[in-house]
Amino acid sequence: MISEKKPKPFVDHGPDPQLYPSALRFEQQAAIFHTLRERHGMALIVGDSGMGKTMLARRVVQTLMQEMCVVQVLNPHLPDLTSLFQAILYDLDAPYDLPSEQRLRLAVTDAVLNSVSQGGMLLFVDDAHHLQVDQLEELRLLGNLAGANGRLIQTLLVGREELVQKMDQEALKSLRQCIARRISLHPWSEDTIKEFLNGEFKQAGLSPQKWVDEEAIQLLTELTEGVPRWVQRLANEAYRLAIEANTQKMDAETLLLAAESIGLPGVDHDGGLDDRLIQTAPLSLESATPELDIRKRSA
Repeated sequence: MISEKKPKPFVDHGPDPQLYPSALRFEQQAAIFHTLRERHGMALIVGDSGMGKTMLARRVVQTLMQEMCVVQVLNPHLPDLTSLFQAILYDLDAPYDLPSEQRLRLAVTDAVLNSVSQGGMLLFVDDAHHLQVDQLEELRLLGNLAGANGRLIQTLLVGREELVQKMDQEALKSLRQCIARRISLHPWSEDTIKEFLNGEFKQAGLSPQKWVDEEAIQLLTELTEGVPRWVQRLANEAYRLAIEANTQKMDAETLLLAAESIGLPGVDHDGGLDDRLIQTAPLSLESATPELDIRKRSA
């Protein structure tokens, strides 16, 4: 059993930036932090859904909140430039019902200029792949505002790979030249997942060797395809099921049940696996999980 003083493993911290403490993640965090703090230009974090983009960005943003005026645009489904300016002013708690686009632009410009006393401004845009071309260009133009100590506004854009594809357009050629740092997040390898599991168990005062073996780690990697969000959720659910069953072991059977329980892609709601997982899953799965219908999906 886990001591009440020990944290539970695999807890989903929601919006709190509990970053998996791998050496690579710390290196990426430090690189973005340096770029923004030293006013080198825009920073970009890209990756597929579930890779930890927002989590990494929030850690950087929370640190820089102590040094800069931070503006966050977390829902960039904005139809036009007016909406972009209004979103920025709204987060600044400034009037945003001005009668024209140009008045709004000037109000945002004034806010950036007035942020000098706060160390400048950091603009964080999540899901930035939803921004339109003219909105991205407007952010570049805002970045031209400078004072005695350099750029007055630093921009951190976070989004899926579509953002990079959008920036390849000729209209955004100048914007591409403003990207001082680009971090691309990729799926975790099996070794990284093993490191993550070991760290979580040890932090909870548990023995990793008792709870998970190499076969289970391999299966967890295949089921989640290394996507960090799914790794955390699957491990959390498998841990819960193991506790309920009083087995204290996240074996293949438990992982498959957990995968079905959380609706993991590649696992049928009926309990089956798709073709990919049948081909890659350990040979012992069928005999180890007789109550699951392990079969190919019907066409």
